[in-house]
Amino acid sequence: MGPHWANDIRDEEAAKLADIGQVTVADYLTMDDPPRSDFLITNPPFTRAQEFVERAKMHVSGPICILQSIGWQSTQKRSKWLRTAGLAHVLNLPKRPQWEVDSGDRIKSNVWDYAWFVFLPNHDGRPQMDWLSDGD
Repeated sequence: MGPHWANDIRDEEAAKLADIGQVTVADYLTMDDPPRSDFLITNPPFTRAQEFVERAKMHVSGPICILQSIGWQSTQKRSKWLRTAGLAHVLNLPKRPQWEVDSGDRIKSNVWDYAWFVFLPNHDGRPQMDWLSDGD
């Protein structure tokens, strides 16, 4: 496995990420030369997720995993792109995530359904769909 690194666009998150390894505070989409890595796990801005996947394909040798709303895959333009983008798995989250807002408070309920979208190098088949369970 290559080195571990974390990237966040918010300065205040750097200290929380320090134990991971190399920490970069920058916009991943505008970084001059992101470090190469074996995999990427991210929760990109929903409106820029496709850009994140495309950029990551240039720097990541293995799986690219992005957290998105289920509806993200359903637009006509995006579904056409997804057919050729290497989408291998859609892992639905039956338990909706709880988000923490800047104040530190947790949002107790979420109205959107989410999934992990997993892209693999050289994958050209249909994606497999499954559900992640929390052990129940």
